[in-house]
Amino acid sequence: MESPSPRISVIVTCFNAAETIDNCIRSVTSQNYPNIEVILVDAGSTDGTTSQALKVAGNRANFKLIVDESATTPARGRNKGAGAASGEFLAFTDSDCIAEPNWLSALVDPENWKQDVGAVGGKTVFTDIPRERGMLNALHGALGTRLGSAGSIEFYDGNHRGSAKSLPSCNAMYSSKVFKLTGGFDESLRYCEDSCLNAHIRRAGLRLAYTPKAVIHHQHRNSTSQFVRWMFDYGTGRGVAMKRDRGAITFPTLLLGVVPLLILGLAIWRVFPLDLLLITTLAIYFGIDIVAALTKTRKPQEETLFYAVSYPLIHFSYVAGLARGLVRRKPGPTVRSSSISAA
Repeated sequence: MESPSPRISVIVTCFNAAETIDNCIRSVTSQNYPNIEVILVDAGSTDGTTSQALKVAGNRANFKLIVDESATTPARGRNKGAGAASGEFLAFTDSDCIAEPNWLSALVDPENWKQDVGAVGGKTVFTDIPRERGMLNALHGALGTRLGSAGSIEFYDGNHRGSAKSLPSCNAMYSSKVFKLTGGFDESLRYCEDSCLNAHIRRAGLRLAYTPKAVIHHQHRNSTSQFVRWMFDYGTGRGVAMKRDRGAITFPTLLLGVVPLLILGLAIWRVFPLDLLLITTLAIYFGIDIVAALTKTRKPQEETLFYAVSYPLIHFSYVAGLARGLVRRKPGPTVRSSSISAA
């Protein structure tokens, strides 16, 4: 770092986020870190989002509002904000997120920024859901486990500092120099643009670091159908991103794609009967599912049942979206690697 308190530019993108923008802006403008600017990039909201944000920000000189109707994807909005930023570091979060007061201090901690680190991410947790909303509560709870999230720190409630393979754009800080040299986020992607950027950074020889001390609270989906649609869209984005950049291919994703193909191949070659393979595979999967549900809850039977249903719902909706993304046409040009120094 070049100074004891390097300047941090916090970039938030939004579109029709009137329900959540107040808490988000209040949290990022109330950080206990002294040297920040907050940049809100609005894609042309029509629900009063910008007026609410300006009211919360007040007369703060370090708050900037950019209205750009061409920012039709979060990636485009983030790049727009980065282009207007003056900070040595760029911190990103979303309009439906709430940052804890020490979020920036934890991310910029020199302990995270070794010479070969290009970005640092933190812990993302879902806001509390009323217990009476059992299924929705279970879905978010299941997503916060290794089985539900496949170990992704975007969803998994990890508590140990270390290296990461990818960082979610709702809770990540990049060296401004590294961000610009990599070209920023891929604006053609609506989901998983962060995975492609992170893969590019790693291919350039830099590491991604994770600290559980930098906490973002992500506001939950309002219904089970919204949650399932979200997972489907996320899977679609992953499929599209995998065609753009091989760095977006993760082991859990590869496993989800390879296992069905392996079963089909063995059946075609008649190594094993198809029905036996399917029954065996499903038996193993649901066996793990039930054990995970029992381990997670250890509470009333109804809650255990909700969790037992949640894992398949998460995985199957994600895989369906993944398949859709993989068969989509016009994935765009393949990303090429380059050499970057964080120094």
